[in-house]
Amino acid sequence: SVIPLTDGKYMLLDENDVAIMTLQSQKHLFTVSVDTVAGKHEFFSVDTNTGTLYSSVTNRVFQREELLSDDDDESQMSTFAVEDSWIKKISYTKLAEVTGAIADKLTIAAAIISITAAIMGVTISTGPAIVVSVIGAAFVIIIDALKAPKKTKGVKVAVDKIKTVKHQAGQTFTFYQYEIPSVDTY
Repeated sequence: SVIPLTDGKYMLLDENDVAIMTLQSQKHLFTVSVDTVAGKHEFFSVDTNTGTLYSSVTNRVFQREELLSDDDDESQMSTFAVEDSWIKKISYTKLAEVTGAIADKLTIAAAIISITAAIMGVTISTGPAIVVSVIGAAFVIIIDALKAPKKTKGVKVAVDKIKTVKHQAGQTFTFYQYEIPSVDTY
């Protein structure tokens, strides 16, 4: 389960794992970190200006082009309050390169959020609840796939661009945020 602690900070409880996931955004840098009670600290950092992703798990920097799937579906869907939607595919090969072949559920969730942010060149405001809960259902499939990753199989991440209009002191402010409503396998 996922328990919101503060804005951008969540406690993740999963069978034997307890961790704190933090989503931070500062100017053009977006970082997702996972800290476990056992003392493990992992993070993924996205530079939205350069389109790069750094993985502390593998100590590698990935360019946006490296993370794109060959058959990425750019089709748009429409839903109420959603300005645009995309489906982004992350192959198991790329996910394994970012997380390593042996990764836990929390690291995989953080990596999926970070890779998606790097591919899109945006900050993802979704808390990990959706990602962790969906991975919970497909975790065995994903873990097995990371042991012998294939470029033709992976995860599909839906990304919604949400338009928010706020009225304050007689002024209208419009801003956009990007959220992950679902994750599935392909």
